[in-house]
Amino acid sequence: RGMFRVDDLTQDLYFSENAQMNGSLWPGLRNLKGVSEGSMTRYPLKRYEPLKAELDAFLMAVIENDHVPVSGEDGLAALRLALALVESGRTHQVVQVADDSI
Repeated sequence: RGMFRVDDLTQDLYFSENAQMNGSLWPGLRNLKGVSEGSMTRYPLKRYEPLKAELDAFLMAVIENDHVPVSGEDGLAALRLALALVESGRTHQVVQVADDSI
């Protein structure tokens, strides 16, 4: 377990592991420390201008009489996931998201 962090400006994705979950803390100390930072992983992402990519994909779908790569259902699933993330941050609890909604 841990936390993902997205930097929209630099288009970087990070995962910070909770040190409690990897067993690196002595159990007695774990109760006193609470959540503690473990290792951090940076995931490389291909950088692009998101609005231009969205417009290009829409134009290609129109030109080729094809489906758009991201549907309204995909957008709804993204919204549900974002709302679950907000709820998790607000309540400091893990929020389960149904697999069929993402």
